[in-house]
Amino acid sequence: IAFTVTYSYYSISYYSLGSSTVPGLNKLTHINISLSDIHAIPRTFLLDSQNLKILWLRNCNIQRLESNCFDALFHLSNFNLHGNCIADLFEELIDLRYLTLSQNYLTSINKNTFSGLTRLRYLNLDSNRLTIIKKNHFSICQSLET
Repeated sequence: IAFTVTYSYYSISYYSLGSSTVPGLNKLTHINISLSDIHAIPRTFLLDSQNLKILWLRNCNIQRLESNCFDALFHLSNFNLHGNCIADLFEELIDLRYLTLSQNYLTSINKNTFSGLTRLRYLNLDSNRLTIIKKNHFSICQSLET
């Protein structure tokens, strides 16, 4: 069954992704897949999402982020990963301005973790397992507000 997505906001809450893709993602600017039990973002899911600006994956039990799964998200500016089980971070998202990683399992941040996020203005790391965060790890994030 084929369908056409003609709006800019589409909520897929409680939808299990599996390894399939959702038709029409190239037309979307906002995706909310919150409260889904997806555990991981398949590499192919977001390949056709070059217009995406906001991606919310709150409370999805995500344990891992497959490498290169965000490569097509050139315009992503708001990324919310609150309440997952993520222990490792991801590659560069050059236009990202808002990143929420609260309530995950992050234990450390290295000096290159945010190296590609030069436009980042807001970062929430609340309620993780971080014990030490060095100030120089954010030196590349000149736009980060304190």
